[in-house]
Amino acid sequence: MIYFAINGSKASTKAFAQMGTFKSEKSKTPRSIVSKIVMRTVVIVSGVMTIIAGRDLFFPGTIIPGIPRDDIYLEWTNAFLHSPPHGSPEFKEHYLEAPLFVGDKYVGQLMALYILIGCMHKFVTSFFIRYGTHNKGINQCKVIWRVQALGDALFMFILRLFAHAANSASLDLRWHLMCVTYQTLIIGKFCLSYSSWLFDSTHHSNFLVCFSELCSPFDVFFLAQPCTHTSEAHYT
Repeated sequence: MIYFAINGSKASTKAFAQMGTFKSEKSKTPRSIVSKIVMRTVVIVSGVMTIIAGRDLFFPGTIIPGIPRDDIYLEWTNAFLHSPPHGSPEFKEHYLEAPLFVGDKYVGQLMALYILIGCMHKFVTSFFIRYGTHNKGINQCKVIWRVQALGDALFMFILRLFAHAANSASLDLRWHLMCVTYQTLIIGKFCLSYSSWLFDSTHHSNFLVCFSELCSPFDVFFLAQPCTHTSEAHYT
């Protein structure tokens, strides 16, 4: 976080030289949140990711009852092989060979740790970095969100790459893809824009119009579809 704070300070100084005089919004105070739209998106999407990644890190192989098809997810990620739940049929079948899959367990926990660190950065920028004076908070958030948008895009690409394989195991990743895509577009649109009015709650209707022009719900749904075939019928 110290590294991001230093980069944010340097980026804000450079932005001041490029933008010249800054005119603050009337509805914003130095203690205001930078973007309520980004904050709500992070709470919904990254909050669910934090729950799942925290389970994979601290309690691998544990089924969360409230998550649909969580047992299919654990089976598809081989969590039942290295961490079979006690008393389950998988424990009787794999408890002897579970120590042989300790490498898979380590890789899964490492990936969960990386996801938790990324979600922590999103929560910090959404809740703890304020608007500040002379546009400082915006520029500090943009430094972090620019990297987060790129990381979410790569994560979305990995999910899309394995969507067809997961579908063969009765694990539908379309909703996961749509949620990660929405969060990526929100953060990416904000960090690439010098003006934050699109993401202010008072201009929510204008934001919806701009977002619909950027990516319609049908485009997001088509992006999440497994690659089976391509025809002109998808675009008519």
